[in-house]
Amino acid sequence: MGEDARAQARCIAALRLGLLPVVVLSVLVIPVRHAPVIDEPAFALTLGMGALWSVVLAWLARSDRAHPDLGPASLLDIALLCALTYESGGSVSQLRTAFFLVPLGVAMLSNPRVTAAWALMVPAAYIAIAAPHPGVDGVGGVGGVLDQALYLGFTGAGAVLLSMLISRSHGRVCELAAARGRLLGETLAAEQRARARLAYELHDGPVQSLLAASRSLARAERGDAQALRDAGGIVRGTVAELRGAVRDLHPHTLEYAGLAGALQELAQATAQRSGVPVSVEIDDGAADGDGALLFAIARELVGNAAAHAAAQRIVLRLARAGPENLLEVIDDGRGISEQDLAVRPGHLGLASVNERALAAGGEVRIVSSPGAGTTIRVRIPLSGALLASA
Repeated sequence: MGEDARAQARCIAALRLGLLPVVVLSVLVIPVRHAPVIDEPAFALTLGMGALWSVVLAWLARSDRAHPDLGPASLLDIALLCALTYESGGSVSQLRTAFFLVPLGVAMLSNPRVTAAWALMVPAAYIAIAAPHPGVDGVGGVGGVLDQALYLGFTGAGAVLLSMLISRSHGRVCELAAARGRLLGETLAAEQRARARLAYELHDGPVQSLLAASRSLARAERGDAQALRDAGGIVRGTVAELRGAVRDLHPHTLEYAGLAGALQELAQATAQRSGVPVSVEIDDGAADGDGALLFAIARELVGNAAAHAAAQRIVLRLARAGPENLLEVIDDGRGISEQDLAVRPGHLGLASVNERALAAGGEVRIVSSPGAGTTIRVRIPLSGALLASA
């Protein structure tokens, strides 16, 4: 049994057990005007059977053996309730209000169809056990029975709506959990690929350059002046390579020049690497505080646009929108398809951006059409941005 089914079984078992003392108090202890004459032996026997039945189902729910599937077990529940109500006065029994608990309990199962079926069954069951009993002093007559049935029907309709909301929420939670699971797997795989790529780049780039510089220095020791100049050029080129790698790994500019400076440097580096011009428009008020989250999102979006959009121009905007920072990345490329939005092996796409924004209490909106470019708007609450980047 799944965790959700266990929780549902335990909740329903708790409601069933909790109803027993309410039945005893309302029928046998608390005096009520117009109280009917109770068939005490039959009522006590039925109540004892209901108590035993409730204890057994509570034990099964605790041991994870019960499942609230509304099969024969739940049919017996409604049969016991009908019997107790009939034996304690029918239309004038204090237990008639207990019928309202049935559709509300069923709504917890997040199955709208089952809830709707029970929402129809409960008023019919009440009418069936209330009609044979005549009213007492004008109480519980035909009008009272119909009034109770109407309210039961209205409660059932509300229970169906509640069940629909619970079902949708549950489905959405399951979708998000599955998406996050896929994203986590892809993130771990991407980390391994990034480590492997860095190792190859260091081996094939700076390491080979330093080896070449070492050989030039060896020639210089034998009196080759040109070799010394070659070694110097190689070392300077290697330093530039390493600085670029360090900048990609961690944006130091963000620490000493702030978010505005880091975004300007990101735009320049992207334009040099991809050949796509990137313009930056920044509202001074939006650059306050630690912008690590905003920079990470901007780097992801600008990099994606430069690599995959086939754009001629990219615009990066950052502005203050009330209590939020609004980050926009606009390109005039080919647009984004549904496939681009999905998490695919080897490609995190926009999923990582969406996860970061949601974690900070923000949201991501995408406006795109084939051949007409793409606008991606990311809203991050100021407090959320600071919290997520801490």
